[in-house]
Amino acid sequence: MKQLLLILFVTLSSLSFANAGAMASFPNPTNPEITIFPNPTSQFFQLSNDSAVESVVIYNLFGAKIKSFEHQIDARYNIMDMPNGMYLIQFLGDDRNVIATKRLSKR
Repeated sequence: MKQLLLILFVTLSSLSFANAGAMASFPNPTNPEITIFPNPTSQFFQLSNDSAVESVVIYNLFGAKIKSFEHQIDARYNIMDMPNGMYLIQFLGDDRNVIATKRLSKR
């Protein structure tokens, strides 16, 4: 029962985050989709197609802010100190608006 409630909560939480950045999730030929790699990961992650990103913010599935980084081209974002689990990564533009939200699995 606990697992079912947790799965339901995670699904609803991810939907609310996705809806918060819904305008950014539509394909835009002038701004390619941002990708996270490697995913899943255990130590760090990197971004591709990230020219519009100014900062990267990591949230747990409860919506609590875990970490934030100022974006740099070809940067590796260290997450070794975070517990294993699923996280939501928000990419913010220069106007501090959400560009996109992605899921990251840390193992």
